[in-house]
Amino acid sequence: MACMFIAMQAYASCETVLTPSEAAAKAQRGEPDSCCIEGYVVSTEDIYTGYYENQSFMMADQPGGAPVFKAWRVYGVDHTIGIGSYVRIVDAPVKMYGNIAETYSGFMVQIISEVPTVVNLPEFGTLLDADEARDLCLTFPYHDQPTEDMFIVSGYAISVSTSETDDEIQTVYMSTTHNGEVMFQAWECHAVRNTQGTVMHIEEGDFVYVTGYLSRYNKNAQIKGGYVATSRVKPYSIRVTSDPDKGSALISGTTSFTEQDAGAMACNLEAIPESGYEFVMWIDPRFVNPSDTDADTDLKVAEFILDWYNTVTNFTEEQLQEYLEENRIDPEVFNARVDIIEKLLQPEVTLNDYDFAVWMYINDMADEQIFYFSPVFRLAEGIDQITNDKSQMTNKVLRDGQLFILRNGKTYTASGAEVK
Repeated sequence: MACMFIAMQAYASCETVLTPSEAAAKAQRGEPDSCCIEGYVVSTEDIYTGYYENQSFMMADQPGGAPVFKAWRVYGVDHTIGIGSYVRIVDAPVKMYGNIAETYSGFMVQIISEVPTVVNLPEFGTLLDADEARDLCLTFPYHDQPTEDMFIVSGYAISVSTSETDDEIQTVYMSTTHNGEVMFQAWECHAVRNTQGTVMHIEEGDFVYVTGYLSRYNKNAQIKGGYVATSRVKPYSIRVTSDPDKGSALISGTTSFTEQDAGAMACNLEAIPESGYEFVMWIDPRFVNPSDTDADTDLKVAEFILDWYNTVTNFTEEQLQEYLEENRIDPEVFNARVDIIEKLLQPEVTLNDYDFAVWMYINDMADEQIFYFSPVFRLAEGIDQITNDKSQMTNKVLRDGQLFILRNGKTYTASGAEVK
């Protein structure tokens, strides 16, 4: 786990000190006498956003305990107070506000210690949603103190502003839903470029990923000066097609995708070959040149992909490294391509929204709204050895429950043996 190290401060103690629970009981009894209150900060949701010296937070008797008392707009420190800090409210009268026991506003808070002195962070490069990133940042005791490790934060762009001096620099306010509360801020981040070198400007409603160093500014969680990239949020759908003479394709599950849900939505594909045929793999029929009239072009494409897969997955580590360097392929992109091909080699496969995102990326199909998948079939063992060209005609005949293939005036069994 990565760590964030925090300094500690100390102050002189008060003569009479109450715990947050004791201060709450005092307020409930209607005793307004001033007192000192020491306890742990367990929530900073009510921090006043205007100035550091005008903050609100909930207190408990123990670290992470149930909140029992509210420090209302106290002042006295030069940075926002983090969750886990052990603090003292100095000589403040207490009162009830509805069901909440709290101080009056305008009294001083002192930080006795920042607890914990080390904030445990997820591993480098961890993907957090906007809500998780905010909750983590609010544990940081000091404002604008970035982590040493980089993280990735995902969410929907609620509002976007572009720098007047550099249109590649954008500030994006993010939430976990299309129209939710702003939870995270990508502050003055660089919009990344696509594979064609075009800047991918962020627009409201886009699902985005921000990479950089986490920090907090008042109650705002943020990455400042990082990189922001958009992912597809336009609705897209999945369709299947097949050659009915060779087999059929079934689709079930989710076929329309509108959000990134970390693999929660999935689409099921099933290929069913006709008698005498066998499944090879799923391909996108748009890989096939429409001007090519060869009926087996889809099979050639599938076999080309299969040959590549069999070649690279049998490399030694040294050969693989040499291949990646020669072809300038990022190892993560390579692994993603291998993973998706492994799935597409299965006649029954479940693909989730992450798989489709990978498929879009490695095939540069970011502007597509409908994805097509077609099962490729070939003649079963024996039959696939029969020469086939454009002039040949193939027909299937069932006689007494047995399949026969008629091709160029000759008859073959399903195993490929010629019937004399």
